[in-house]
Amino acid sequence: MQRSSGAVEPQEAALLPGTHGAGACEVLHLSDAGSRLITSGADGRLAGSDVTTEPPTRSWAQKLSHGVGGLVTSAVSLDGAWLAMAEETDAGFQVWVHQLDAKGRVNALGGQKPRSAGRFTLDVRHLCWHPTLPYLCMATDDGKVDVWWDASRLPEGPGSSRGPSRRQLCKGSGSEGGARCSVMDPSAELVAAAFAGGELVIFGFQDSKEKYRGKFWQKSVMGKDRLRMAWRPDGKELALPGEPFVRLLSRDNFAAEPIRLEGGHRFSTTMVAWSRSGELLASASCEAVALWRARCLLQVFSFAAEPCSFAWGTDEFLAVGTEAGSMARLKVSGEMPLPKSEAQEKDAELAKSEQVNEEVADSLPAEADPSQRVERAEEAVAEPLKPMCQLSFQPGASSSEHRRRYLAWNENGTLKLQLPSAAPTSSKRQRGGAVASLGVVEVEYSRERGRSSVRELKAFDGLALGALGPGVCALASNPASGQASRIVVHLATPWQRPSFEQELPPGERVEALAVGRSFVAAFTSPHRLLRITTTSLVPLGMLALAGDVVCLAACEDLLLCITEVPGPWELRSEPCLEFSLYGVSNKEKLSSGLLPLSPRSTLRWVGFSAEAMPLALDSSGVLRAMLLSGGREPVISMAPGTWLPVAELEGSGAKFWPVRAEGGALHCAEVAKAGDEPRVGAVQRLTEIRYKMPLGPDAEMPERLLRQSLLSAHLA
Repeated sequence: MQRSSGAVEPQEAALLPGTHGAGACEVLHLSDAGSRLITSGADGRLAGSDVTTEPPTRSWAQKLSHGVGGLVTSAVSLDGAWLAMAEETDAGFQVWVHQLDAKGRVNALGGQKPRSAGRFTLDVRHLCWHPTLPYLCMATDDGKVDVWWDASRLPEGPGSSRGPSRRQLCKGSGSEGGARCSVMDPSAELVAAAFAGGELVIFGFQDSKEKYRGKFWQKSVMGKDRLRMAWRPDGKELALPGEPFVRLLSRDNFAAEPIRLEGGHRFSTTMVAWSRSGELLASASCEAVALWRARCLLQVFSFAAEPCSFAWGTDEFLAVGTEAGSMARLKVSGEMPLPKSEAQEKDAELAKSEQVNEEVADSLPAEADPSQRVERAEEAVAEPLKPMCQLSFQPGASSSEHRRRYLAWNENGTLKLQLPSAAPTSSKRQRGGAVASLGVVEVEYSRERGRSSVRELKAFDGLALGALGPGVCALASNPASGQASRIVVHLATPWQRPSFEQELPPGERVEALAVGRSFVAAFTSPHRLLRITTTSLVPLGMLALAGDVVCLAACEDLLLCITEVPGPWELRSEPCLEFSLYGVSNKEKLSSGLLPLSPRSTLRWVGFSAEAMPLALDSSGVLRAMLLSGGREPVISMAPGTWLPVAELEGSGAKFWPVRAEGGALHCAEVAKAGDEPRVGAVQRLTEIRYKMPLGPDAEMPERLLRQSLLSAHLA
């Protein structure tokens, strides 16, 4: 069921300067009056501020973390009495629980000593308190979901046992991947957890058994990205982010079709939070915060910095922290009529359905059997297919959830990123004052390698994308700490300087990156600019495009850009993409048009063959090639820019990872399970998938003749 409302005019959120310097500002607790705000930040401090003044006045600040990597994440209970914090230490990651005084400070006079809630090997991704009881949910990168509680603070009765104060609901190391967030329902019976594999799992708290498991996110949505879901205070619904809309799951039947709250966001939502009364719901994406009442859109606030945390006061005030270190105090206003009751809605929908059925049945032939006419009428008014969302991707790159992953893998070699056990922020320092390692990028050229085929480069803050060309690689960063994005190019055989660096204008983010023989191309948001420079980052040109980018690919002097056709994707049953092929040296567009895809499919990979023929592979396993020139009569004759199917991968290609194309074949790395990605470090053997146009089993010779003529025409 979909719930959408009319257009709501966005209003600009007034960002207030934070009190923690560079890095994300996490809002933890907002007082009922909406005046006192508790925050934490990348400086490892807990701070209390009066947000009614402009700028906010910091009342106090305390140093929380003294570990190696600093403060990882933190959470304050709804009553403002308890703080949970995770920090990186020499022995791993430690979670502590502190008692707070009336002003929100730790270790005040008469306060108890901090208590250990758990120690973990990998990063603690999320901490979340139960709204009324002393239960703390913990989710970690190795897939563990634990609940810690203070038995002495539990109310008398069942559950107030002085038994173990910690229970493990998920041991981790399974196929789900890391746990990104976990939250306990108000009745303390269920715990919902989201995993990096895209799965939502509902655990029973008392018996630690799975009650429900379902796939709600694509694997690439999760990774290291922020994801925060929330139970409604009455426990009847679970709100899920992860799409450009919010989904509401009914507690009575998690497998039922969720209610969708649409509007307010252009990009995927990252977090949701209910107000204390449960009448309001806040949702956030990278560009906006939306407020909902009675499942209808109430207000939309646009943000110049990406929101990263919520804290409700009363239903009147909402505090928002951002990745850039700023914060906002939003005032809820506006009245709207309550929607119809569920019974009225069902009656209206039923009456409309019966009317449409009668109209369609009347349009059928009179001699048709009455039962057949009813069946055909019901088929004619069947619900439309759900819209499919095309995600942007970097060809040859694996997802960001792994500590070791591919930034690029193509015919020019491999570009691998290896992060430390916990990827630190720019503010984390090791003992002795040395800056903590941000990881290593390993470049291995398969051709035009210069003196060495393998070399190591230091990773830098916010490293997000990588691209590999013939003897050159490019890296792009999108820091979350308010710093400018930048592009760094490294040459395998430099004349003088081995590397070049360019800083982008403030507010721009690199969404796609490609490297040719003599150029570097980057697509940046939010203005949808295609920037083309030399390998020494001297500007060659800049284009303003109409749609959001899907990917870029380059070969020698050619640049292929795939974008979405402008328009709301929610109204389409499948993606609508368009391509543009550029010749960079001559500064010309060689071809453009719509990119064909199989029905109900998305684009999965884009590249070039060794003959510089553009290729596109969709999620149904169909490989298509674009012709830059047509063949001769009578075999075939068509305009340049036409796409033809040249191969179909077995099992929709789910077990094949495309790497390169040459010699009339697509070379892929095989993976063990459908949808898996190749692991860095393992010996990779490529499987050759020969081109074969779908002309039928009895047309082997004509198929070969046609394919050879097309290749000859392309090379002519």
